[in-house]
Amino acid sequence: MPPGITEARVLWRHDAAPTGPDDPAARNAKVTNASLEIRGGWHLRAPDDGAAYHFAVYPLVRTAGGVRALPSGAHVVARAGTHLTPPQ
Repeated sequence: MPPGITEARVLWRHDAAPTGPDDPAARNAKVTNASLEIRGGWHLRAPDDGAAYHFAVYPLVRTAGGVRALPSGAHVVARAGTHLTPPQ
């Protein structure tokens, strides 16, 4: 994570990119520096149907009003890997 950031909100959807840090149609998880170190990263099982995941990651900051997501996150599209069967 960037310097000074200790937690982030990860959002994902199959149909489109998340629209923002509070997208009601997206699934989400909070990830911390500590959980990344303990678990060796953050993992999400590939979908059985091979559909793409659209991800967005928003840094979280603590303010006097609580924890809030910064409005500019990183966006990527990921697809499950393909297992090739070598020719016989």
